Amino acid sequence: MSHLTGTLMNYDAVISLGGNCAPAWHLKRLGITAESYPFDASFTDHTTLLSVLNADFADTFSSEITITCRRTGFQFGHQPGRELGKRIRKRLERRIQRFRELRNLRSILFIRHYPRNSQSERELLVSHHTELLDCLVRYGMPRFRLVFSTQSFSPPIQHPDFYPLLRSDLPPVQNRWRGNDQDWNDFLDAILGP
Repeated sequence: MSHLTGTLMNYDAVISLGGNCAPAWHLKRLGITAESYPFDASFTDHTTLLSVLNADFADTFSSEITITCRRTGFQFGHQPGRELGKRIRKRLERRIQRFRELRNLRSILFIRHYPRNSQSERELLVSHHTELLDCLVRYGMPRFRLVFSTQSFSPPIQHPDFYPLLRSDLPPVQNRWRGNDQDWNDFLDAILGP
């Protein structure tokens, strides 16, 4: 297990910006974070993530929402049933409020995961990183770092804020979404370590 269990090192918070559930799952598995945020269990493509942040979550709960908001494309993963009932909406509202309160912190590490990548997406990811950096600045986030974890790129993208997860010994199919635990341990050690 990682030597980072329970530590944030130089950051006040380490926050998942989704892609899928893997970043939040591993942050909690290692005891790095205990709180939940709106993107922890969401399947958010790049355009949707920017749209939701630029609107400060204003359209997140449109009247057309079930698991996916038809207006924004924001998907709420791991929610029971098709309709988002009052209890689940309240939980997501608390996560959104917690995310908004991040603006009061001094230093944040954001992690965005790209679980399935094609070679044609390589160049897009660099521009996605720049666009998301700009969006977080406009959102009013304090000093922060944005890191992307990527899979399936060989050779890896040469960028200081991109980290390849390349191990092929993945868990059984039902847990494949989370990737390889040792890959994530190494990734988090590299970005949070001394």
